[in-house]
Amino acid sequence: MSLPPSPNRPSSSPGVGLACALGAFVAWGLMPLYFKALGSVPPFQLVLHRSIWTAALMAVLLFTLGKWGDFLAVFRSGKSASILVLSSILICANWFQYILAMEWRRVQEASLGYFITPLFSVVLAMVFLGEKLRLAQAIASLLAAVGLFFLIKNTGQTPWLGLGLAFSFGFYGLLRKLAPVDPLVGLAAETFLLFPIGVVGLAWVYAAGQLEVDDKLQAVLIMLSGVVTAGPLLLFAAGVRALPLAVLGFFQYLSPTMQFILAVTLLGEPIDQGRLFGFYWIWAALLLFSGEALWRWWLAGKAAVINASRDSVTGTDSNHGEQAEK
Repeated sequence: MSLPPSPNRPSSSPGVGLACALGAFVAWGLMPLYFKALGSVPPFQLVLHRSIWTAALMAVLLFTLGKWGDFLAVFRSGKSASILVLSSILICANWFQYILAMEWRRVQEASLGYFITPLFSVVLAMVFLGEKLRLAQAIASLLAAVGLFFLIKNTGQTPWLGLGLAFSFGFYGLLRKLAPVDPLVGLAAETFLLFPIGVVGLAWVYAAGQLEVDDKLQAVLIMLSGVVTAGPLLLFAAGVRALPLAVLGFFQYLSPTMQFILAVTLLGEPIDQGRLFGFYWIWAALLLFSGEALWRWWLAGKAAVINASRDSVTGTDSNHGEQAEK
């Protein structure tokens, strides 16, 4: 998910923004339980269903909110349209990798991918946008790299699914930053591009007699995939307009933390000391990364208050001076 530009003044109250953001992160954190409830539906079919039902929901929202004009304007811009084609491919790949992680009972690895995504995004910003790494960010990236090294060394395998999730979501965010469109309109464009593939794919699966829908409950859960996909994204978009990005960035680790806890408790995935040791390094990196961002946000806020007070005093003195001259 890409972050829309943060305005200088929030468009809604921080309390509402915090509630929306937490709602989004909790929904993403609980998502493994949703995919577990879907049971026997193959990952490929779930991605096709997700494309169709999300596109249907976005069409309703575009009509309800009167954003069809904004949606059509996206495709009048060749650059934005081209970027959204690429971002739709990346988000589709991200969905597929995530569902595979649920199917193969590798939720820990999925959480790893989302733990390291913010650090990977910082590197992408440095390489492609010319942004400079601050010292804390450089150290955090190094700590995360050490953590990955120990994960590979201690488990004897490379966490390809986790790295794939970080790669696809990191580049997805980069592309959405290069084509800054309204979050709802952008998601609608991406899902509409995927919609024909979903329809043709499911038609082919049905014709082959391989469509997996066991009962009515499973059918309802499949149709809810549009809400499961778009709902948290729209809540997040509402939250990001009301909260500083430094605060929001700190909360984004709630989802992978919840996924990790679910993996080793309710989902019964084994966890050993070797894997935990690698996670310790990554968690240390995230603490440093988030702590530094929060510290900078606090200093900026403090400086803003001081400057506002100084301007107020200067204005008062100026008024006194004008009165004295009169």
